[in-house]
Amino acid sequence: MSILKAIIKGYLIFGLPILLAFSYFYVSSSDYRMRSYNSRALFNLENLKKNMVKAGLFQDGDSALSYDKDLWLKGAFRNYQKEEFNKRKVVGAILADNFATSNWYQYYLAVKWYKERFLAICKEHGLAIPG
Repeated sequence: MSILKAIIKGYLIFGLPILLAFSYFYVSSSDYRMRSYNSRALFNLENLKKNMVKAGLFQDGDSALSYDKDLWLKGAFRNYQKEEFNKRKVVGAILADNFATSNWYQYYLAVKWYKERFLAICKEHGLAIPG
């Protein structure tokens, strides 16, 4: 899987549901009034999929375009059970044989790296992030 496909797949699995949960704002360049738009109108999942196929990023029917929010967890843990893994703490998780190369673990490492880098840059520029 190409890096671009992995990024888009990660976005579809993890980022898009979060994105759809919020409304987006933009500042009009002519009058600087804040206008709110319903995110569902702006980011329709089916339209996004069609546009990615049109752009040649995916082929029609590509497995990366089907949404299964648990797919990466199922691949990373041998004893994955949705109810158990939805808890804040999971006890007794058994790693899959390919855990180190699983999509879920690679995504986890990328998020961890990004967070550390983001906080370091903020600190460099005098921006304090509480928490």
